[in-house]
Amino acid sequence: MLNKILVCLDDSERSKTATQYGIYLSNLFNALATGLHVINIKVLRSYYYVDASLALGYSGDVKDLLPLEEAMNKKGDKILEEFREAFAAEEIEAETRIIKGVVDDTIVDEGKNHDLIVIPQTGEHTQFIKGLMGSTTEPVLHKSSTAVLVTPGDFKKIENAFAAYDGSNAAGNALKFACNFCKRLNLPLAILIVENNGEKSKKIGQSAEDICKEQGVEPEIVVVPGYPEEEILKFAIIRKMDLAFLGSHGHTRLREFILGSTTLFVTRQAKTAVLVTR
Repeated sequence: MLNKILVCLDDSERSKTATQYGIYLSNLFNALATGLHVINIKVLRSYYYVDASLALGYSGDVKDLLPLEEAMNKKGDKILEEFREAFAAEEIEAETRIIKGVVDDTIVDEGKNHDLIVIPQTGEHTQFIKGLMGSTTEPVLHKSSTAVLVTPGDFKKIENAFAAYDGSNAAGNALKFACNFCKRLNLPLAILIVENNGEKSKKIGQSAEDICKEQGVEPEIVVVPGYPEEEILKFAIIRKMDLAFLGSHGHTRLREFILGSTTLFVTRQAKTAVLVTR
């Protein structure tokens, strides 16, 4: 199910964690990983190029952006070299690409040719954007038709996984992905249903069972009342989960016009890896 994995790279520590997940998943699925670093043309053109040039060690005339672009290329080459070395140390094949463009758009376009995009929760330029998640990660989640794995600060082997399910089409797609993923790796799968209405929770639970039966998976189904975003995070911590599967949006499309509010909240706050599908 995962033949090609795109790993998004920058100069942040969390990018190194994304590399670890790339190595781990490439090994488990015998997949080909590509490390992608995007030269951010917005940095070259933005009002922030003074701060960026200083971070890159360039202290010359900031009106002349050519030295800055050269420095960014050099930095990108170093990031990709470290990626190749990390994979080579595990004797796993990998490719690398460096592209100049709008970062999130480039990642989404490149991701169309892959089965999974791996991206850190936060990256190197989050100081330039006010928000709780990486300035690149969030728009990638908004735009990508490819499944996206948002990696946390620290790497963890995937031994326990769960899918949040609310009966929506997007959640159903995420559950199918979770079933195939866990079946392939022989992992247990829990399904979390957050619903305050008892009758409705039974219908949602039956729907989840039907999907899993079709996929040949016997899950553990857990139903709890409360607010989905809070209960999903709580469940991941209490049950010591290593991976959460979420649909990109739920039933409340007005509230979740661009990206599901629950999904967005969880990917911002989670201490575990979160895999989002459409």
